[in-house]
Amino acid sequence: MKKTLLNLLTIVMVAMVAWGTVSCSKDDGGGEKTYTFNITKTSVEIGGEGETLNIPVNGNDYWTATSNRSWCTVPPSKADNNGKLDITVSANMSAEARNATVTVVGLHTKQSVAIVVSQAAGMTIGREDFEEDEDLNNH
Repeated sequence: MKKTLLNLLTIVMVAMVAWGTVSCSKDDGGGEKTYTFNITKTSVEIGGEGETLNIPVNGNDYWTATSNRSWCTVPPSKADNNGKLDITVSANMSAEARNATVTVVGLHTKQSVAIVVSQAAGMTIGREDFEEDEDLNNH
């Protein structure tokens, strides 16, 4: 039940941000300027071994990104104008799948886009993974 609820929550979150484009306008005295940023990839699934992802961020607004989990990190930097967001996911050492949310916020738009990172369970070793040693069993 808990896993079903978590999956449903993830689906609802992804649906809410599926159109990851946000914009606003600013009048700086020389006319109106529209700020935008667009992230087309709002969910990713990766294996338990971990990896670094490169997510394109298009637009002309400055933006920052943060993660809500320590095993899923983003560099402490800002970017603008068709940059990329690097997300580093550590290997999952547990037998349970896990999720993180990376939130990207536009400086001028004040809007945010969530990227859901779903990671598979890590490798587990069970008793069945070991071969029996007949010599040990005879002693």
